[in-house]
Amino acid sequence: MRKTFQDIATKFQLHYSFNDDSHYMNAFTKNKCEYEALQIIKEVACILGVTLDIDSEALLEGGLKDIWKIIGKNSNQISIILVLVTIIFSRIPPSNKELEDLQKQEITLSIEEKQLKIEKLKRELKKEIEYIPSEDIEECVKIMNHQVKITKHKSNYYETLLKYNKVKNIGISILNEKNNIIGDEKIIDRKDFHKYVLIDNDLPSEVDDNAIIQIVSPVLEKGDYKWKGIYLNEVISYSMKDAEFKKAVLRKEVTFQSGTFIEVELEKKRRINSMGEIEIQGYSVSTVIRISNSDETIETKQGAALKAKNENHRRQMLLFEDNAD
Repeated sequence: MRKTFQDIATKFQLHYSFNDDSHYMNAFTKNKCEYEALQIIKEVACILGVTLDIDSEALLEGGLKDIWKIIGKNSNQISIILVLVTIIFSRIPPSNKELEDLQKQEITLSIEEKQLKIEKLKRELKKEIEYIPSEDIEECVKIMNHQVKITKHKSNYYETLLKYNKVKNIGISILNEKNNIIGDEKIIDRKDFHKYVLIDNDLPSEVDDNAIIQIVSPVLEKGDYKWKGIYLNEVISYSMKDAEFKKAVLRKEVTFQSGTFIEVELEKKRRINSMGEIEIQGYSVSTVIRISNSDETIETKQGAALKAKNENHRRQMLLFEDNAD
């Protein structure tokens, strides 16, 4: 088996260089940076199904150096994780739009392909092999660099440093047991910190075009009041944006009873929280497609129009795929 630097890496180092000759850093800033960095290491290990502990070593001077010793059952696993974390930490993250594209279910094939690559690496790690091809490492870096949690914690880290003018750059490296740097230290200058920060935490809305909502509390008066209903076994409040449906309700052409359901096109406003988790900030119904009571189901005109539009789009996509072949 070939030996590479991956075999002997046991520690991760963040080296802060300052614009003066001091060797100290604001404690709140340092603790915040430390927390975000540890979350990235934790998430990478979690994706690969590896259990590890992290010990903090005494700080070294030369600016200020944070060193963490990674402890686990398999030294090869630890080495690979350290290599991945070092590259991910220095890799510019995707844009908000790219993050959104990765969340869309219509690219299931792409998601499955990427998951297979992760599973391949997980199997290789379990076999305790001593060498992982660099192309496999790079593929996993690309996948993990698009993980929302990793991207958000990395954004938090660099955003914290942007607010602390004393840091002129950071060095990212992996070390052996003697604290010797293995490979090259990756230097990120202050002028590039902003490239790692998400522009905002909002994601483009997600649309469920066949959402089923059980009516709990309809709005029977004029005004922008929220409706209430049960969606996916959860009570939600939502805005009714279907003007035609609202008019029909006000004219009493639509009535509600216990157990009334509506099939709708439901828009979900989403945002990334500080932990890198996607939260729903609000719901709105753009089109009501059908109304169902215990005795009948009625399709709305706007629902029929939407159905025809979607079907036409589906046919065009199939035609495009056939021509591509």
